[in-house]
Amino acid sequence: MPPPPQIGRQTGGLLAPDAIRVFLKDEYPQLTPKSRKNGWAFFLNPPQYHGVYSTRIIRVIRHNPDGITQLKRSVSARHNLPGNEIEISGDAEELREIVDKELELFRDPQPSPNQ
Repeated sequence: MPPPPQIGRQTGGLLAPDAIRVFLKDEYPQLTPKSRKNGWAFFLNPPQYHGVYSTRIIRVIRHNPDGITQLKRSVSARHNLPGNEIEISGDAEELREIVDKELELFRDPQPSPNQ
């Protein structure tokens, strides 16, 4: 079985935040990107930026051009679920799975027992 497709331009084998922005724009048009220092935050439309009513779904950052891209699962973090900050490899399926789970948790805030 061939490896999953990689997304966009990569540096050091890891996905850049700008490539994630382009991918999410195409795959999830309901998400609005907002530029952040060293990366992007993605909000479900209409964007709400602060507090418990925030519609931020994920955030991606990279501290230097050759660094590791960090992804924060924002909805999971608001629910105090473990493992909400991860390194992202650039695999399209991995990113899709993360975003789909965050959107599902946003829409139905009761996490399933196997999360």
